[in-house]
Amino acid sequence: MIHSKGFSLVLLALVVVVGVSVACTSTPPAAPTLQPLVITRTASEPSPAVLPTATSTVAATSSLAPTLDATATPVPSSTPAPTPTASPLPVNTPTATADSVKQTCAPPGGVFGNLWQRYADRLGCPLANRPTTITDAEQVFQNGHMFWWKHLDLHLVVYSQGARAGTYAMYANEWVAGEAQASCSVAVPQGFVQPVRGFGRVWCRLGADKAAIGWALALEVSFEAGNADPLVQRFERGFIFRDSDGFMNRLAYVFFDDGTFVRQPY
Repeated sequence: MIHSKGFSLVLLALVVVVGVSVACTSTPPAAPTLQPLVITRTASEPSPAVLPTATSTVAATSSLAPTLDATATPVPSSTPAPTPTASPLPVNTPTATADSVKQTCAPPGGVFGNLWQRYADRLGCPLANRPTTITDAEQVFQNGHMFWWKHLDLHLVVYSQGARAGTYAMYANEWVAGEAQASCSVAVPQGFVQPVRGFGRVWCRLGADKAAIGWALALEVSFEAGNADPLVQRFERGFIFRDSDGFMNRLAYVFFDDGTFVRQPY
C-alpha cells in the first residue's frame, strides 16, 4: 500500500508529465490575417456637361473648308464658362502679285468678280466659279456680328470694332435642340440682349458679359434664298460672304485665312 503522501507526489508528477505532453502536441491558434483595403472605382470619370445651337442636320456639302474649333470643353451653366480657343488659321504670305494670280486663275463669275480683282493676291484662285446661296442666322453685337451657317453648322464671330477690330474666328456649333436656351446665367443690362442657343453657347464660352464682342443688341434673325439671299464663295486662301446688310447695301466681307477681314463694296 502506497503512503498517501507518496501517492500524492506520484499523482502530481503524472499530471505534470501529461500537461507537458499535451502542451507539446497541441497546435497554437493561427493569428488573424490583415486584409488589404482595396478601393475599386466602379464608374468611369463622368463626361463634361454639355452646355446649350441653332439646329441643323444638314451635312457640310459646300466646297468651303474653313478651319474650325471643335475642342472647346463644355461646362455647366452654373459655372463660369472657359474661353474657347479657335484653331489658329494659317498665316499666308502671298508670294504672287495680284496680276500674276489673275493670269493663272480663271476669274470668278457672279457678283463678287470685281471684289476678287482687288484682293486676288490674298485670296488666290476661286474654288467655285460662282457664289452659293446659303441659309444663315445673324445677330448684331456691340463690337461686331455673329453668323451661323446652316450648311456647315458653324459660327463666325466677326469683330468690327474694339480691341479685336478687323479679325474673326470660327467655331463649330455645339448647341443641340432640346438643351436650355441660355448657356450661362448673367444679369442683362437694360437695352441689351443675352444671346441664346448656338450664339449663346459661343458667347458664354468667350466670357459672356466680358466677351470682346460685347452684348447682343437685338435678337438673332435667319435669312435664306429669297430672303436677303446670303452668299458665300470660297477661294484658295479665304472666302467672300454677303450678309443681309450687304444685300441691302451691296457690301461683302472678305475673310482671309490669316484671321483678318475687310468689308468692301462689291
